Amino acid sequence: MIGIVVLISGIIASHLAGVSYIIGCAPGIGIIAFQYYLKKSRDEKIRGRIEKELPMTLREIATSLEASISLNKAVENVAKSKSEIGGELRKVIKERNAGVPLPIALSKSAERIDSPDYSMAINQLVLIYKSGQGVENLRKIARGIQTRQRIEMKNFSGKTTMYSLILIGVSSILPALFQSYLTIGSIFMNIELKPIEALLIPSIGFPILDLMIILMIRMKKPRFAW
Repeated sequence: MIGIVVLISGIIASHLAGVSYIIGCAPGIGIIAFQYYLKKSRDEKIRGRIEKELPMTLREIATSLEASISLNKAVENVAKSKSEIGGELRKVIKERNAGVPLPIALSKSAERIDSPDYSMAINQLVLIYKSGQGVENLRKIARGIQTRQRIEMKNFSGKTTMYSLILIGVSSILPALFQSYLTIGSIFMNIELKPIEALLIPSIGFPILDLMIILMIRMKKPRFAW
C-alpha cells in the first residue's frame, strides 16, 4: 500500500516538476519491489529452515519408529522442539487433537509449506502410518536431501564471483559512465538533463538498482542456507 502511494505521488510530482516519469516512479517501484521481496523472503525463510532441519528430523523419527515408538508419539516428540519444523508439527498435533486424522493433518502441513522435499517426507510418513512399513526410506530421503543441498550450495558458491562482478559494475562503473555520458553528450550531442534529473538519477536511481541486484542475488541463494 505504501509503495502504491509513493508511486502515485511520484507520478504527480514528476508531472508538476516537469521531470521524467521514470525518475518520479523509481522510488515507488523500488518500495513495491522491496515489499514483495520481504513477503517472499519470509515465506522462503520458513521453507528453507524446514528443509535444512528435515534430514535430522527424518532420522530422529526413523530412530523412534525402530524403537517401537508409534508415529503419533514420534511426531509429538519432534513437535516439542523449538525448531521451525517443530513449530509446524505443533500445528499438526493441534489438528490431530481436534479430531483430524494424523495423515490428513500431515497432508495439510505439506500444502502449507509447499516444499517438494517436505512433501516427499510427509508422503512417506503417511505411507508408514497406513502400512507400518518403509521406515528405512526415511533415512534414504534424508541422505538424498542432504546430498542435493550440498550440491546446490557448492554451485551457488561458484557463482558468487560473477554476482560480485555484476554488483561492482553497477555500483561503480555505471555511475562513472553516466557522468561521462552527460559530459560528452552535453558538448557533442546536445544532450541536456534538468538539474533535478541529474541529481536524482545518481542519488536515487543507481542506489535502487544496486538494492535490486543485491535482493536478486539473495533470492538466488538456496533457501535452506538463508
